[in-house]
Amino acid sequence: MISAIFLASSLAIAQVTPVPVAVVIPSVPQPIVAVVNATEKLPEGTEIKVRLDQALSSATAVAGDTFAISTVEEIRLPNGTVIPAGYRGKGTVTAAEKRGMLGKAGQLDVSLDYVRIGEVRVHLRANKGGEGKSGVTTTIVLSLLITPLFLMHHGHEMVFPKGQVVTTYVDDDATIALPLAPAPKDD
Repeated sequence: MISAIFLASSLAIAQVTPVPVAVVIPSVPQPIVAVVNATEKLPEGTEIKVRLDQALSSATAVAGDTFAISTVEEIRLPNGTVIPAGYRGKGTVTAAEKRGMLGKAGQLDVSLDYVRIGEVRVHLRANKGGEGKSGVTTTIVLSLLITPLFLMHHGHEMVFPKGQVVTTYVDDDATIALPLAPAPKDD
């Protein structure tokens, strides 16, 4: 009988042997961080006021010369974003004629090409032209009075002073990256 008890206890111990169990710990969801580069459209026809950053004169300018411009007022995008003043760009002299004899005035025509906002060149639609004061009437009077003096009478040069403000318009839709990069020091 002792052997029967011993055999029964051996079987009971055999049945109690622990079985390895895999424990599954639920994973905690990690937030997904996505870097989104937002953009906003600057529509064609948007008004931009720019300032000439240097004086231009028909006496010194030649066709093809470039000059610096900068925005003078903030620009409001359709989503409410405000682009501060100070972004810079370039303009080009398209025609220049010095003043001449016989009272002929100087002439100067310029094109305001673009302003750079962030990495985007926003092309502008604006031309400005002008002619200096003519002296033709004075020349005619001088020629009637004293013939040689009329040859020495000149008209005036055309000058656009530094700081002159000109209204321009966006020529084509431009996509601006947000947040805005600061205005560049040089273009």
